[in-house]
Amino acid sequence: MSTTRDGGPAFPAQRPEPVTRMGGGLEMKTAHYLGMTLRDWLAGQALTAALPAFDSESRFGGPSKAEAAKAAAWAYCVADAMLAAREGVKP
Repeated sequence: MSTTRDGGPAFPAQRPEPVTRMGGGLEMKTAHYLGMTLRDWLAGQALTAALPAFDSESRFGGPSKAEAAKAAAWAYCVADAMLAAREGVKP
């Protein structure tokens, strides 16, 4: 079982969604959409700021798969540190 704290949903939402009744007709129920986690969102924010620094292969071709993997791992490390700081815990 994973003990990674993800910060919960980043952009939770509710919206009405039609559901077909057994006897026919439609009924409106509320559907809950949790979307990405706060950890995912924070990692994405860190990645957009840092990706150019990881692009050592080609200025216009983008990073190699190995460089991209390093950047993604780094971004989640930053996200974990941000979540820990948010909770007042040392990472």
